[in-house]
Amino acid sequence: MSRVALIAAALGLLCGGCPEKDRDRPNLPGKTAARKKPAPPTVPESGPLAQKIHYEQAKSLLRAAKPREAVKVFRRAVEADENGELVANCYLGIGSALGDLGRHDKAVEAFEKVVELKPSDPEAYRALAIGLEDAGRLPEARRALEQALALDPDQLSAYQDLAGLYLKAKELEGAKKAYLRYELTRTRLIRSLGLAKDEKRRERAAHALADARDEATAKALGLALTDKSRRVRLAVIRALGQQRLSEGAGPLKALLERTKDPEERRLIQLSLQAIASAPQPGPQPRPKPQAPAPAPDAGAPAPKAKKPPAR
Repeated sequence: MSRVALIAAALGLLCGGCPEKDRDRPNLPGKTAARKKPAPPTVPESGPLAQKIHYEQAKSLLRAAKPREAVKVFRRAVEADENGELVANCYLGIGSALGDLGRHDKAVEAFEKVVELKPSDPEAYRALAIGLEDAGRLPEARRALEQALALDPDQLSAYQDLAGLYLKAKELEGAKKAYLRYELTRTRLIRSLGLAKDEKRRERAAHALADARDEATAKALGLALTDKSRRVRLAVIRALGQQRLSEGAGPLKALLERTKDPEERRLIQLSLQAIASAPQPGPQPRPKPQAPAPAPDAGAPAPKAKKPPAR
């Protein structure tokens, strides 16, 4: 079967016969008018397409709270293409499912495989930190978070997680230092958002500040909605939607009244919906890392999890 036919079959596009032609064909004596049912899609045994199909199935099982079955299908996805681009995501899903099953040491092994495959990705180390924390290996979890922060020092939620690990170990000095680093970083990002000349720096600051769920940061983001750069404004709109704090609603409504940009208007409405549906105020529980959903609309704001989802 050709590659095109294989993909078409996997998408369920192949069928037994053409309905339009069948509809126009007269019934002949001795013939029945019943049509053949389309054959089920053919799933290849290996290769990128097989990996993608198994991967999507495994994610569905994980969302349906069937971790044992999800582990098996994630492993099948890995075996389908061991050098495929989804392998790291599969191991992230395996780690999450094993954690749900209480097999924390095995979950750590899966997260370590993610780090091995993506050594320059801070989210891989954050996933590893979650697994290590669940396994009770707090010093190692702190080291994993420090590695994540070395790769991306703007991750505000990673500082919060680090402080939480110190508190869990009843090491108050370590927790104080982590919170101080968080506050210094938050202050620096707010300064960059308002004063940096480089557009990309302001945009990155807006993205990072979405993790700071406090009134002062929401107000700083609201002021940045007057930025001359459309890219920065869009980043700020998304950040306010991810924060989901009531303080962000007023500035968003004000921008909605004066902007005619269709993309800005769409994102503002999504962010306002997120704010309206969120509990006010209070910290949110940290979810376990999950296998990533299919690529969403890049503009749609979504609550940003403290624990990193698999990508």
